Amino acid sequence: MNVGRSDSDPGRHTGADSVRDLHALLDAAAVPGPYLLVGFSFGGLLAIMYAATYPDQVMGLVSLDGSLPTDDQVDRMIPKDERTQVMAEQEANQERVEFYRTTDEAKALVAKVPDVPVTYLAARPVELPPNWPVKRMQAFIAAKQLQFTKTVPQGRLVEVQSSHDIDLEQPELVIKEINRILEMA
Repeated sequence: MNVGRSDSDPGRHTGADSVRDLHALLDAAAVPGPYLLVGFSFGGLLAIMYAATYPDQVMGLVSLDGSLPTDDQVDRMIPKDERTQVMAEQEANQERVEFYRTTDEAKALVAKVPDVPVTYLAARPVELPPNWPVKRMQAFIAAKQLQFTKTVPQGRLVEVQSSHDIDLEQPELVIKEINRILEMA
């Protein structure tokens, strides 16, 4: 939303609004479910929210180093002198998504992710500025990724030697994981 050729929305919105918009779009386009959701970065958080909101419409989920509902906790680990700016940049995204309200919305939904195959492809090493508490933040992020995959019924964590852009650096792996889930259906 608010990027590319789609209609612009002058206001701010949350992930729940994006999930409703996607559901309405799929319905209007008469694209039948169930869907295999593939979400990259913030799209991974939206995929989790969609699966939890419309569980009967989802047959699986692949998150490509996706945001998690705990990302607000990660941001609070950023050194204080940089934290305000980083958090303001999160909120000032061109899509006008209220990032931190979205993580709050997502926290309530994780327990509702349906019993479908869920794979989280996690980039390793997690890239962070060297003046941040890198080891502590990397350990926290890895623990939260593992916790998420243990929380969902058929969760699976796959660590990938890649930057955040797993889809660009390891497209074969992404395709392999998508096909693995499709074959389970």
